Amino acid sequence: MSRRNEDGSGWNQSNRGTSNTANQSEGFEQAKDAKKELDMTNERRVKELENLVEKHTRTQRHIEQHADISDEDNLAHANRIQSAREEEINNLEDAIVYGTEANNDQLQNLRENFERSHNYLENNADHMHKDQINAIEEKQRHRKEQLSNLE
Repeated sequence: MSRRNEDGSGWNQSNRGTSNTANQSEGFEQAKDAKKELDMTNERRVKELENLVEKHTRTQRHIEQHADISDEDNLAHANRIQSAREEEINNLEDAIVYGTEANNDQLQNLRENFERSHNYLENNADHMHKDQINAIEEKQRHRKEQLSNLE
């Protein structure tokens, strides 16, 4: 809004609306920063997705080529790894397409499972077989990877 100066000369711009403009400008900057951060996160997720798909493909090819000569335990282990990778691939795809909001329940579940397993291992490792400990530690590593992908 324009008005005359107190001495009657010229026109002066009122300060009205200046704070709104500053707030809008700050809001736009925050939105740009959030968009840039989301773009960087999605770029990291896409790279991780490519990496997982390549690992999955190589392992699947290896399983198919060597299934006849491989030990049953090794095949079972490779299939468990493949299942975990498939789940991670789906999680990353969902995170890229729908954002992190879609994964909040899964993220919370992963955190809880990670913490419970950590506590269980801490309290019971003395009474467990080495293979069981190794299996839990491997699951924990996978959970950590999933947590980093979802966060």
